[in-house]
Amino acid sequence: MGAAKSVEVRDLILVCLGHMVQSRARSIRSGWSSLFGVLSLAAADPLSSVAKAGFDLARDTVREHFALIGDHHAEGVSCIAGYLRQRPHVDIALSAAHCLADYAKLLHAAAAADGATGAAAGGAAGG
Repeated sequence: MGAAKSVEVRDLILVCLGHMVQSRARSIRSGWSSLFGVLSLAAADPLSSVAKAGFDLARDTVREHFALIGDHHAEGVSCIAGYLRQRPHVDIALSAAHCLADYAKLLHAAAAADGATGAAAGGAAGG
């Protein structure tokens, strides 16, 4: 995205990534890092339409495929934070703040569920 000068090319990149996430999310595995990296570049785009499309894809990816992201949540959080840090698009930054709060709730709930599962497994094994 960083080297693409044409708006049409940057939009096409985001559309292709969106289709990939929609159709092949279960197969992405280690590709989440690259995906979030490209979406982080979109956060810095001076054009509002590109930044908004990137943010929408990042937000929807986290909401719809949270469990599949696995060990790449740090990249996801960093990506959403990139939309929060950018200056030109205040409305996107405000949406990113809400998204980051929702992401934190999802991470907390997942950690609590893992803790409860681990405690139940440990209790069953010890008894």
